[in-house]
Amino acid sequence: MSARILDGKAAAAEIRAELAAKVAELGREGVRPKISLVRVGEDPASVVYVRNKAKACVEVGIDSEVLVLPETSSAEEVAEAIDRRVADPLVHGILLQLPLPAGLPAQQLVERIVPEKDVDGFHPVSLGRLCLGQPGFVPCTPLGSWNSCGETASNLRASTSPSSGGAPPSAGRSRTCCR
Repeated sequence: MSARILDGKAAAAEIRAELAAKVAELGREGVRPKISLVRVGEDPASVVYVRNKAKACVEVGIDSEVLVLPETSSAEEVAEAIDRRVADPLVHGILLQLPLPAGLPAQQLVERIVPEKDVDGFHPVSLGRLCLGQPGFVPCTPLGSWNSCGETASNLRASTSPSSGGAPPSAGRSRTCCR
């Protein structure tokens, strides 16, 4: 096998084009997908990440709502914000940006997001589905790593997705990558 240069921008463009087509199809069926991006505090990396996610949503036709709660928010205030979005039938996905400020129970707050709206794939049910090869949301960092390893995003997803039984090699151990 010869070495090759990976083109992440081309793969991202391909994925976004595929998503835009799927979102357009949903629109023809009367569905306008919406994601709620919940950030607590002003962590610089989180600010950039959430801003980029909102921009990516616009690019593919997904409505996005960015909710920024103060760093001083209590766990109850964050939980209430999540619960409102879980109950909102117009919100199809929720992303709770991690890390949270010190003192907030990240896992408890993640678990308030129902698996059907857990676009980060961090709920225990979502992680269990991933481990069992069942359909569900997949954490984006490992999925992005898989997409970076294939000849094209489509070929990679077909050959290495958990639902197809594929298992690309990975290294590292964290909530967001390769546990």
